[in-house]
Amino acid sequence: MKGVFFCLLAIGSTAAVAASVSVSGPDELYRAVDRALKDLAAPREIVLKAGEYCLSRPIELKGVAASNFTFRAEKPGTVTLVGGVKLTGWTREAGTPFFVADVPGWRRGASVPFRSLAKNGEWAPIAVYPGGTNRLAHTGKFALRLLSSLAGHWSRKPTHEEYVTMPYRAEDLGDGLRLENADIRLYHMWNDSICTVSNVDRRAHVLRVRQEPAWPMGACDRRQYEVLNMREGLTAPGMWYLDRDAGRVHYWPMAGEDMARLVFVAPTLRHVISV
Repeated sequence: MKGVFFCLLAIGSTAAVAASVSVSGPDELYRAVDRALKDLAAPREIVLKAGEYCLSRPIELKGVAASNFTFRAEKPGTVTLVGGVKLTGWTREAGTPFFVADVPGWRRGASVPFRSLAKNGEWAPIAVYPGGTNRLAHTGKFALRLLSSLAGHWSRKPTHEEYVTMPYRAEDLGDGLRLENADIRLYHMWNDSICTVSNVDRRAHVLRVRQEPAWPMGACDRRQYEVLNMREGLTAPGMWYLDRDAGRVHYWPMAGEDMARLVFVAPTLRHVISV
């Protein structure tokens, strides 16, 4: 699974074009673009009225018909294209400090999980286990020497299993943790990798990730890791996690926060405009 990235695009003013059409929402925006792509005589300048346009799909501008397009805000600096959906209808989860909201249109196994969540225009921290400055250490071993990139990095090519298999200590990740819903952040020598958990063998205390990280597990004795997006990682107010089975976001409000005044946007698109 590939991660999902979130994009906010602020629209300003541009040079005027002879023919234009004014739009006031994403549906009107899509219709204006589609009409212009099908009919070269249709307006090529699209004027967006003030507001946030939450897009359900990217605006595709490809081919000869997509030339000479102009997008501008009716009033400069008042329009934002958002590649995501707003989360509304927050309710208090009984017996916990958390609030929950469903992700609109979520389909289990079909929707792409996201690792970022915008709260009032800023990124909220995702749940991290064990939390704070603490990190865990797995027991993976990879004894090959690190070479230069020109020499191929390693003295032989690592196998797929050496990349994706992570043995862990039983005391670090107990059987009660819902690891199948999580990501693993692996810390290498100068970079890190974030990989989604594929499956867990709790008897052997081994988990596998779906994507190959930058380094094999345990290479150069680098074994530190932490678990992202797990309920047990909600260790401080302001954090959130996504239940990927239910398509439901859990958020722990900070002191003094009024959920009715917070605007949450979950990213659903990799990009808002494709040229």
